[in-house]
Amino acid sequence: MDFSNLLDVLFPNYCLGCGCELEGGGAICPPCYTSIAIHHSLYCATCHRPTLTHPPLCHPDAPFALGAAGNYKDPMLETLVQTLKFNFVKCAARPLANMLITYFSCMVPPLLLVRPVVIPIPLHAARERAPGFNQSALIAECL
Repeated sequence: MDFSNLLDVLFPNYCLGCGCELEGGGAICPPCYTSIAIHHSLYCATCHRPTLTHPPLCHPDAPFALGAAGNYKDPMLETLVQTLKFNFVKCAARPLANMLITYFSCMVPPLLLVRPVVIPIPLHAARERAPGFNQSALIAECL
């Protein structure tokens, strides 16, 4: 017997951003997801300026470039991360993975690896016990 419809009636999903009811589950509605600005470049490890080359022209001695799919101060992105990390809401991993996919697809060919490798950061056993899952592994699985 499928209880998913009954569960949706008893415990409907609401968007973490605007609070609208979500049909079929999920964490955020499409308008809230599209409100998150996705970055299109890497960043200089020294001055944090966007760069399309590595090493960056501003600091040719920079040992690496930084990458971030979005702005950490974006309220919707912050809500997604905190909901996954502290409230243990697994469905918040999917929009975060989708952001990474969009970010990777925006990279110009010299910066994008032919086959990117995503490696989740392992958690200490005690840290993984509370939520019952590794948040970064969940995002990696969605990718």
